Amino acid sequence: MDLDNISLGDAIDSICRSANLQYRIEENAVVIAAPDVPMDDFDTVIYPIEEEMLGMLDGDYSKESIETYFMDRGIPFPEGAKCVYDPAISRLIVTNTP
Repeated sequence: MDLDNISLGDAIDSICRSANLQYRIEENAVVIAAPDVPMDDFDTVIYPIEEEMLGMLDGDYSKESIETYFMDRGIPFPEGAKCVYDPAISRLIVTNTP
């Protein structure tokens, strides 16, 4: 492979593709990771939700039940994202991509 006339971006892309890696170029760094490592930035938002609003879950406030409810309505939950309800403080705690 002749690397004399290749840009750094093309070199990174070529190396990552050949090694089955993913990458993201940031302002001051290049982040390289295995394909199963989440590369999206996540935000955590806490929503005040009264327990009655979650009545459609029939009292099942498990992480899986809540995430399934939202996924069925088109909200994706990529690897690393989560959604939990804490009935003690009446809050839905969501960590997901913006």
